[in-house]
Amino acid sequence: MERVRDIENKERGFVDMTERLPKDYFDLAGGTSTGGLAALMMFRLGMNASQAIEQYKNLASKVFAPTIAGYEIHKLPLGYSLGNLWLWIKRLIKGASFSANRLESAIDTVLQLPELGLFRGTGSDLLCDPAKPSGMMLMCATVAEKGETVLFRSYELPADSRPQSETARKIRHDQITLKQACRATSAAPTYLPEMWIGDIGFWDGGLLNNNPVDQVWDARYDLPDARTAVDATTGAVTYIEPTVTCVVSIGTSYFPQLMEKAAPGEGRGGVGSLISTAIRAAAFATNTEAKHWDFMGNNIRRNARLPDAEQHTRYFRYNAHASKQIDLDDYQAIGSLVKDTETYLDRFDRNLNADGKPMAAAELDMHINECARQLAKTTLEENTTAATAAATAATIAVLPEPIARA
Repeated sequence: MERVRDIENKERGFVDMTERLPKDYFDLAGGTSTGGLAALMMFRLGMNASQAIEQYKNLASKVFAPTIAGYEIHKLPLGYSLGNLWLWIKRLIKGASFSANRLESAIDTVLQLPELGLFRGTGSDLLCDPAKPSGMMLMCATVAEKGETVLFRSYELPADSRPQSETARKIRHDQITLKQACRATSAAPTYLPEMWIGDIGFWDGGLLNNNPVDQVWDARYDLPDARTAVDATTGAVTYIEPTVTCVVSIGTSYFPQLMEKAAPGEGRGGVGSLISTAIRAAAFATNTEAKHWDFMGNNIRRNARLPDAEQHTRYFRYNAHASKQIDLDDYQAIGSLVKDTETYLDRFDRNLNADGKPMAAAELDMHINECARQLAKTTLEENTTAATAAATAATIAVLPEPIARA
């Protein structure tokens, strides 16, 4: 958003250093787990990116710090080793290393921030609250019993987007609270307890949609300009295909060596081969880059079939290379991720890709500056209508996936 601001200032000829709000530039956003929380903060609660980053750091340290009687073990000598041992014991006894209460308390703390203004409240507030108009966002969760994806939305559930299973149909989407949605999207098995809403159990949305780009893309039909039109005389229904000008997908980094470690061994059989196969299968199951390649290829085919260039969708994907493998609950590694991301952005400025090699033509098309130009509102007229959905086109954001899932 800083680059968007810089472009706007340059094009308009005057300086406005106000930090831009993502909800004013994207018509729809969605995410899973980490990305779901980010979507909530920036689109439902109206935070800017800096505020969301700061609050996520605070939330992660409160939720993932191992504690005994409320005291953080990491603060003790040898605290990291003792803390990991304690988490392992809790996982064996309780089935989850961390407390849902700490997450709920952290959510309440975030919601009490004075700077939220109109959106200040508690975790018991409704996710979809007509009294608090917000940006359109969704969070992915998994119905544990059926293995079905459910999307918790900050806007009214469209009539033609009802869940398919009998279990999921029982969900009262208009009654889902902020706390319930946050718990459901982030309930990673063995890390956080399963979230129960009524008699329905939910797990982390990342079990099915670690990279939820397809779910967010399909939700373009939820946009106001894509709603059905009904002929008053005949009752005939017309479905409107929305034009999406820009899709931005952001990852939380990936560790390339993880896939290399997962490469098949030369031999067959034996314990070593079994372990190698298990590691490889796990790496592929959680590989968010695979969804990226699929979506990019499908988007190229889609655009090629649309003769009008104004109907084309620009797709941008940003996912830094991690310098080391990071565990899902290692909140202390955020500093390392920040450095890796800064390196990634510095390479962009030198027209280098994530591997440090000169960008090919296709990579230049996805340059972060090109993305900022697509989003920037370079006239005063555009700026005054920034918070409204575009009349003929929309922009979509897919926010960071769960950390450390390749």
